[in-house]
Amino acid sequence: MSTKTKPYFKYKQQAVQSILDLAWKLLTEVGVPTKHPNIVREELEVYHERGEMNADEFEISWRGHTLLVISTASGEVKSSSKLNIRNAITKEEWLILFKAEKDIFRYGEGISIAWYFKCAVEEWYGNENELAFRAGSRWLRYAKAKGT
Repeated sequence: MSTKTKPYFKYKQQAVQSILDLAWKLLTEVGVPTKHPNIVREELEVYHERGEMNADEFEISWRGHTLLVISTASGEVKSSSKLNIRNAITKEEWLILFKAEKDIFRYGEGISIAWYFKCAVEEWYGNENELAFRAGSRWLRYAKAKGT
């Protein structure tokens, strides 16, 4: 397994944060932070694994527990019936996700992360401190410098 680590560029951080902000908004609308004060915004993570999920979906998880799944194709939101989260995002929210996903997968001007791997990304995740992509046994990781 090989891992290449790069700085967690501001535009990538902002893209991940915009997805997590939307997820937190959806959770807040139904009172999750009040009902479950141990679930905090800073511990949310966005995640996708090819083969386990539809290509256009990603999970929002907390400490390894999936809280909701958002489809970038349809805008559909899936969650536990206990959470009672609305079942779709608005057009404005979808546009935010569309831009965020584009920035997350950008490797350079006009090229994507898949270009770096020379194949499709199989898994990726992002949170406050890092964004990482896997293809086969290779990882590309964007991480904040220690102490920032």
